Amino acid sequence: MNFRDFISKGESEQYRYLFELVEYGLHVESMEFLIDVVKDCPYAMCKWLAIKQLGVKKHLPSISTIIEVLKLPNVVFEGTSLHLIAAYSLGQFGEESVPYLTALLDEDISSETLIAVYDAMGETKSQTTIPYLLNGLKNTETSVAVWAGLSLSKTCLDSSSIIDSYYDLNSNNRVIALDAIIRIGDVDGLHFVVKSLLADFSLLDAMKSYNSSNWNVVCEFVSKNYPQSLNTFLGGL
Repeated sequence: MNFRDFISKGESEQYRYLFELVEYGLHVESMEFLIDVVKDCPYAMCKWLAIKQLGVKKHLPSISTIIEVLKLPNVVFEGTSLHLIAAYSLGQFGEESVPYLTALLDEDISSETLIAVYDAMGETKSQTTIPYLLNGLKNTETSVAVWAGLSLSKTCLDSSSIIDSYYDLNSNNRVIALDAIIRIGDVDGLHFVVKSLLADFSLLDAMKSYNSSNWNVVCEFVSKNYPQSLNTFLGGL
């Protein structure tokens, strides 16, 4: 089916054709077809499927098309979104997509797009994105800083770069940074988390409610390495 015939179909027919193409007939010539879907198909689920496959197949010419998806307002549906799948697909290209992502930071982009850029950087797991993510960790908009922190936890091999930037952060963003350090899980980082929380009880209170699974990791670490402080972490101050 050529793209003109495809685009004349209804949503369910388009999705079924794309699904069958992905399952049984995807080949090199299909990549341009998928790019056309991303650019011109009006249906989010069809775009989602095409974006994912372009990333899975690591079709380098499609990077710029997927980048354009990040610039548009996000479309959320059924527990996912076009920004989420675009970030995932850009991550599949690894270092190849990083220059496109960093270039977006020089443009006048929305917070929504900025979140998607930081998400994509984390998906690439590229060490070269760390300085950009550390800058994102300073963002005064909490949702942006949260995504920068999550991506740092994916890209950093240890917590040293976050620790170096920690004292440049406000108290809210320090909580986000500590959460990222806990996710990384290196011993030096966990010691830093415990000492930081013991030095600032207001920060400790904030961390208790920030991420329950990560808080359990902290308490387990404290029980082994700072038993004298365990009551402080488990209950009252």
